[in-house]
Amino acid sequence: MNDQKMTDVVLDALPAILERDVQVALLGRGDPVLEDRVRQVGRQYPGRVATCIGYEEPLAHRFQAGADILLHPARFEPCGLTQLYAMRYGTLPIVRHVGGLADTIVAADDDSIRRRTATGFAFEGATAADMIASLDRSLDLYRQPLAWRRVQRCAMQRDFGWERFRPRISRALPAARAPRRPGGPGQRA
Repeated sequence: MNDQKMTDVVLDALPAILERDVQVALLGRGDPVLEDRVRQVGRQYPGRVATCIGYEEPLAHRFQAGADILLHPARFEPCGLTQLYAMRYGTLPIVRHVGGLADTIVAADDDSIRRRTATGFAFEGATAADMIASLDRSLDLYRQPLAWRRVQRCAMQRDFGWERFRPRISRALPAARAPRRPGGPGQRA
């Protein structure tokens, strides 16, 4: 819970998010001021907002696997694994279109859904309004079960494994030469 992960914006947007008849679970640790705000919203919206201050990898995976949507914005993000885990579970991420999040999420629109490339939702700006607009797009798709399942399947099938990239990397690198052994041709022993 910090500035990079836009926790402040999520908390500012929370009243509007809850107007959409959703439940929210917040998990994490970090900035003590943000942790206190998270605890406050948990008390303010019992039954609607669940909060867990701290971090345990198994619990995070249960959250990701049990959700329909992962709200995972960032002001900057070099790579990120959370959205990849969520996609594997069929939980569609909402991300800010930056860094590794932009590299891994194909925003769902009519064209990407039709081409079967959509894997989640993305927004450009760093405001609560931008995030909520993306949430609204995700909820609109959620109300279309066939299209929702299509995007879930696409997200679950994405391959970010090393083997997928190995051939391209091998072609880009110069051919490795075998080391010369002492006493070999042209060398003194």
